[in-house]
Amino acid sequence: MANYNFTVPSLGNKYIDFRTEIIGDSYNWSWIRPMSQVTSIAIHHTAGPDNQTPQQIAGYHVNTLGWGGVGYHFIITPDGTVYYVGDLNTARAHVKDRNESSIGICLVGSFMNGKTPKDAQIASAHVVCSRLLFESPELPNLNGWEDISGHKELGNATACPGDSWAQWKQKLIIGIPQTPPVADEGQRIIEITKLYQVIFGRTPDQEGLNSYVKSRYTIDEIRKILTESIEHRQILERAQTYKKFFALATEARDHLAIAVQKVDEISQSASL
Repeated sequence: MANYNFTVPSLGNKYIDFRTEIIGDSYNWSWIRPMSQVTSIAIHHTAGPDNQTPQQIAGYHVNTLGWGGVGYHFIITPDGTVYYVGDLNTARAHVKDRNESSIGICLVGSFMNGKTPKDAQIASAHVVCSRLLFESPELPNLNGWEDISGHKELGNATACPGDSWAQWKQKLIIGIPQTPPVADEGQRIIEITKLYQVIFGRTPDQEGLNSYVKSRYTIDEIRKILTESIEHRQILERAQTYKKFFALATEARDHLAIAVQKVDEISQSASL
């Protein structure tokens, strides 16, 4: 049985692990796959009313289509709540011929005739995608935002995720900054300080800290900015250089030890 524990702490109570509660088999259907097989994230819409629930969507898949479980991995409702419905280690059924290599994220609603998802939906979709792309080492073949596609961009004869996809795709990639509650400012200071310590190995400068605390960026977005910064790249380059020198030093030490052993052996032979 698949049971991949995926969480998005920055979404708080807007993220719900619904795998056990939802209709159908979330842990085995349609088949279990290695995470290294995943190469893309497919974005869908339900093409139905805004008030559809995850249970209703799963009920249609199971009771009407005869599937063993819901076809997606995540369902995002108009208020931005993310439901984790299909285990990521399972293929599900959302993109013909690509289920084994893709993750399915479905936004509730029909985005045709110029209608687009709610900002809260797009913001949550961005956060989930960012976590999958940049904070999930178990998914080594998801490399960046270029791996995000609308269902219809994956070679399928469908309008999904709607004819307005071109209008909101970039918003999903860039994200919609959320205004942090004033009451959370102390917690933001703590979390941003931790990010600096983990990513840069130092405490934040006061100007940078104040800027991020008062910004509209979520903690996940700040993490992404810091990890993609020049300073962090330089740290990684120095670490890589250190590793190379350490490997050379270790190799030289080993060769020296062998040479010393040979000299000792020769000296012992000469004394006999």
